[in-house]
Amino acid sequence: EIILQNAGAQRGCLILKEKDRLMVSAKALMGTDIVHIPQSQLLEECEDISSAIVNYVVRTRENVILDNAHQDGMFTSDPYIADNKIKSILCMPIQYKGVDSGVLYLENRMTKSVFTKERVEILNIHLSQTAISLENARLYSQTTALNRDLQEEVRYRQQAQEETHLIVQNAMEGIITIDEQGLILTFNPVAENMFGVNAEQAIGKNINQFMPEPYKSEHDGNIKRYLLSGRSIILGMRRELEGLHNDGRVFPMEISASEMHHGDKRRFIGIVRDITERKRVDKELKSSLFTKELLLKEVYHRTKNNMQIISSLLRLQSKHILDQKYADIFLDSFNRINAMSLIHEKVYKTESLSHIDAGEYIDSLTEAILKAYCNGLDKIAIKTNIERVFINLDVGIPMGLILNELISNAMKHAFPDDRAGTVEISLRYTAPKFMELI
Repeated sequence: EIILQNAGAQRGCLILKEKDRLMVSAKALMGTDIVHIPQSQLLEECEDISSAIVNYVVRTRENVILDNAHQDGMFTSDPYIADNKIKSILCMPIQYKGVDSGVLYLENRMTKSVFTKERVEILNIHLSQTAISLENARLYSQTTALNRDLQEEVRYRQQAQEETHLIVQNAMEGIITIDEQGLILTFNPVAENMFGVNAEQAIGKNINQFMPEPYKSEHDGNIKRYLLSGRSIILGMRRELEGLHNDGRVFPMEISASEMHHGDKRRFIGIVRDITERKRVDKELKSSLFTKELLLKEVYHRTKNNMQIISSLLRLQSKHILDQKYADIFLDSFNRINAMSLIHEKVYKTESLSHIDAGEYIDSLTEAILKAYCNGLDKIAIKTNIERVFINLDVGIPMGLILNELISNAMKHAFPDDRAGTVEISLRYTAPKFMELI
């Protein structure tokens, strides 16, 4: 109101720059208190002010003084001025140290030539103080906002720190951090239980105090070599080592180590797990598996032996049979039992006990059949084309029986009168899990 009185204006508006936009921040009417607009209004949306004059002042940074605005000057065609027949208008830029902060807009609709030179000079003094006040308010607002942001950042970091601490404290694995000298910085509860010391006792000690030899002697040298060369034998991977409990007990553990940078400091994080129970279970499983392998081998061995005994008995008995028809029946039975016995022998000799090489099995089977039918003569040859195929007992036994029948029939019927010839056998994959036997 002081500015309105000194200037002789009826009403006025304060327009401020906010993020490169002109906002009508306050309006005043002579004889009343200043009315603050609850929410700043864009200049273009304000209908009771000449936005053309305000934009001109912002662009030229010059005062606009109109003695009879709706009749004289360059803004007579402005709709707001023409419709309201405004007479005196004064529009001045508000500057602080050469920087524009806003515009003061004053008008008097009733009287011409209100804004004299003397009044403008007085207003310049007021605007200088206004510019300082606005700058102080802006700085205060920025400081308040920065302080609020800083407080929020501090609160967020404290919360993140607390959450990280809770995660570390409640983790299922031991979590230990050390510095470049190998000195312990943090030691969570699982690590306390694992090594038999509390965090207060552990922090500040060298981590090698919880390692048996030779790991203890090697550890500090490993850190120094890594810091010099960047080559690590443990960072970024999982390794099995041994830990040393406070009571002197050595136990197996698994460690995953990584590095982090905190400012100019380097830290190393180790996640450790006591794998004593896992090692015990593994040992029991291996022992159980070894026992089962021995039992399976014994079963295959006895099965093979029993079948060989049966084969031998059939062969002995066949020597006393004079009728060729019955002799052939005995020979067929002998070959079938031999085919089954042979696959048990192959399984017994293999390490896996689950599968055998089909090529080796077919070669052995054909050799035995040739020996049975050809009596050592080389008139009939067997040519094989076998892919690298592994088969289990469920496939091998029926395949062996089929081969035995096919080859036996070929021996009996394909080469009459002791003719020479060749039997070709082919085994190949036609699709995953599908084989073709020809």
